[in-house]
Amino acid sequence: MSKKLSDTTKNEAGFTIVELMIATVVFSMILVIITVGVIAFSNQYYKSVNATATQNTTRNAIDMISQSIQFSGASITETKPANSFFCAGGYVFSYGKAILYNGGDTTNANLGLYMQPINGSCKMPSQPFTNGKQLLSKNQRVTNLSVTSAGNNLYAIDIAIAFGEKDVLCSTDGGVASGNCSGSGNLSEGPSGNMWGSKADSLSCRSGPGAPYCANSILKTVVEKRLGT
Repeated sequence: MSKKLSDTTKNEAGFTIVELMIATVVFSMILVIITVGVIAFSNQYYKSVNATATQNTTRNAIDMISQSIQFSGASITETKPANSFFCAGGYVFSYGKAILYNGGDTTNANLGLYMQPINGSCKMPSQPFTNGKQLLSKNQRVTNLSVTSAGNNLYAIDIAIAFGEKDVLCSTDGGVASGNCSGSGNLSEGPSGNMWGSKADSLSCRSGPGAPYCANSILKTVVEKRLGT
């Protein structure tokens, strides 16, 4: 009888401390692997979403400018760094010196890229803007915008739009401001109008925690003005 009780006790014994520790370690490793995978997936998802949104905004902006030039019955005002605006097709396009557009507020502090009908002569419209359309989305900025005559009613459009704060943007060109991709520091805003002008091609996103929340899109095209002055 005593032997039967002893055998029963052995059969009903639970896990030892060592076995519990091993199980805990294995379970923890599985959780770590799952967590790393979820974070990587989330970062890739946000990076893809922000990149696509920035590309779509850039494409929409260059399409709006192209259409305004193509069907303009008046003269086209070329971009000038000191002006921060140009006119085409009965519209005035106002843009900031790489000002971040945060949504809702279209005052000078968050200019972005604003399109509205010309009221009188071609000039920088008074603010706050009315009866127009903001072509940028939240946290996007114009880093370069150039509309220049290419002769024979042809106009070259060069536009670059970035998404994100200055601390997540950097430049592969060592001569641009202080925020180089190989070093540290935030990119400095350039003169009125364009942020880095022709240097916008060198803009990139820093690697690290902020990378998923950064994007840069550059588009160039040449359009023909179809209507006479």
